[in-house]
Amino acid sequence: GVKFLFSDPVREGRCFPKETRFCEAVSRSWSSNELLTGGCSNCMGANYVFGWENNGDKVIENYHKKRNISIQAAAAIIKCLPRMEAAPRAIGFNGDESPDLLVACLQPQQFMKLLDVYQRVFGGEMKVDLSSFAAVCGGVAVKAYLTERISLSFGCEDSRQYGGISRDRLIVGIPYAEAHKLLA
Repeated sequence: GVKFLFSDPVREGRCFPKETRFCEAVSRSWSSNELLTGGCSNCMGANYVFGWENNGDKVIENYHKKRNISIQAAAAIIKCLPRMEAAPRAIGFNGDESPDLLVACLQPQQFMKLLDVYQRVFGGEMKVDLSSFAAVCGGVAVKAYLTERISLSFGCEDSRQYGGISRDRLIVGIPYAEAHKLLA
C-alpha cells in the first residue's frame, strides 16, 4: 500500500535512510512501513514527478547524457511524465491508513489474470501508456494516483537495478478504490 501524505507530520525515526529511491523503498516496504521524503530521495526522476524538486531541465540534461539521445527527445519524454502539482510531505508504505494505491510486481501470467478480472468488471480494453523513464515512481505511482486508473510499467534501468525488479516482472499500480471494485 502506498499513501501520499500531504498534511500529516513526518514521524521521526520512521523515514528511509538518505539516498533511497522510490523503487527501492517499494522493494523494501514488503518488510517495513517506513516513510520516504524528498529529503531522503536521491532519484532525480522521483524528485521531479513527486514535485519535491523543480528540476525538469536538470532531469532532461541528465537523461540526454545518460541515454545518449537528443536533447529534444529527452525533453519530449520528460514533459510527458505525470507530475504531482502539490508535493506530498512524505510517502507512506503499508501504514495504518488506507492506501491511495497498491503497487505490485507481477509476472506476465499474473497480470493476464488481473486483466481478465478488470475486463469482466469494467468491460472493454485496459488503456495504458508506457515510458522507459521514471517507471515505478512516475509511470506507476503518480500516474495511477492522478488518473485513478490501473497503470503498469516494464521498469526502467534504475528500477531494475535499485528496486530489485527481476527480468520476469512488470510493475502495476492499482488505485485503492478501483481495487475494491475488482475484488467485489
